[in-house]
Amino acid sequence: MQPDTPNHSRRRVLWLSHLLPWPPKGGLRQRSYHLMKAIGERHELEVIAFRQRSQQPDAESVDAALGALEQFAVVRRVIDLPQEDYPIGQVGLAARSLLPGEPFTVRWGKSMAYREAVREAVSQSDPELVHVDTISLAPYIAEVADDLPACLNHHNVESEMLLRRASQEPNMLRRVYFWQEGRRLQAVERSFAGRFWRHLVCAELDAERLKAVVPGVHTEVVPNGVDLDYFTASPADTPETPDSLIFVGGLSWYPNASAMQFLVSDVWPLLVERRPEARLQIIGRNPSVSLRRLAAPYAGIEIPGFVDDMRPLVYRSQVYVCPIYDGGGTKLKMIDAMALSKPIVAHPVACEGLGLTDGVDVIIAETPIEFRDSIIRLFEDSELRRRLGAAARARAERVFSFREIGAKLADLYSQLAASR
Repeated sequence: MQPDTPNHSRRRVLWLSHLLPWPPKGGLRQRSYHLMKAIGERHELEVIAFRQRSQQPDAESVDAALGALEQFAVVRRVIDLPQEDYPIGQVGLAARSLLPGEPFTVRWGKSMAYREAVREAVSQSDPELVHVDTISLAPYIAEVADDLPACLNHHNVESEMLLRRASQEPNMLRRVYFWQEGRRLQAVERSFAGRFWRHLVCAELDAERLKAVVPGVHTEVVPNGVDLDYFTASPADTPETPDSLIFVGGLSWYPNASAMQFLVSDVWPLLVERRPEARLQIIGRNPSVSLRRLAAPYAGIEIPGFVDDMRPLVYRSQVYVCPIYDGGGTKLKMIDAMALSKPIVAHPVACEGLGLTDGVDVIIAETPIEFRDSIIRLFEDSELRRRLGAAARARAERVFSFREIGAKLADLYSQLAASR
């Protein structure tokens, strides 16, 4: 029997997704999957999704994602992302975005097939609420009646993230590009804000950022979370590799890529000068040639790319390092590491929205020397590693369980649909 919503009424929810989620893979796919699952267990859920080749490169991976989703949802359409078929792909799309009109973030998700699928779903299924999973898909709300409750999910406040990136970009041309993209995206956020009954954000900090762009907007915090049954605490008898670090995250996403460039070029030489036997694993899809080139002189750095299951690698590492200094939202990779009970050394930006306390459930560092000294401190103090890891796991259990987060979102959708 499926769980009921508070008023014991199952509602028809249409979910517009920019990707096909898949539960064990982490990142946005993990978040989207678990929130979809919570809605699908309590309501009648239909999904329209883009298939991104970088996430599902072949029919087998598409079928696996569909098999997971169809346990609790009807997947109406899966549409190949059109820009992946353009002769010059994202580069050409970015160049077109320099012209007057829509920013790259909106052009990225344009598809006549997707628009027709939304129009068809609204006509045939008569949804009682529409969930739009990213600002890139916000224009599709034009296919939905004005009086139909709709919610827009912000994985990050995208305009703020672009403007922050512009402020940190040393290259003048790239700085101007990111700045104009951020300003255009602010205009998009303002233009669509009033159409959505709620704007879902990952943390109060993102709510404040969104309200600075769109004063008076109605926000609801839906935190990033973790599957605590999959990401379990490190077994007590797991042998750890001495002086070992690990980072896990998709390396095509610029905050992760720039963080690893910083770690390898600025922190690592200082660290191996003191701890020549130190080991670092950088796990993630699509590592760049420049990152591999930076790491090549160091025998202690491994960059294996994507792995199916990162948990054993994290368990065997002494320290999880997260020097992310850019980007918005809360970092799912941080929450996963917390759930795995790993001691973490992280930049303050990586900790945003997580409510972590320096010296209690994380060690915060900003400069290369601070990262080096904090890492060495953890290498040398097993009790501190144990204490920090246990505190991080406890916080993940208290605050970041997807089961609880998803249930609250399902209740919110029940209330919104009932108030139409």
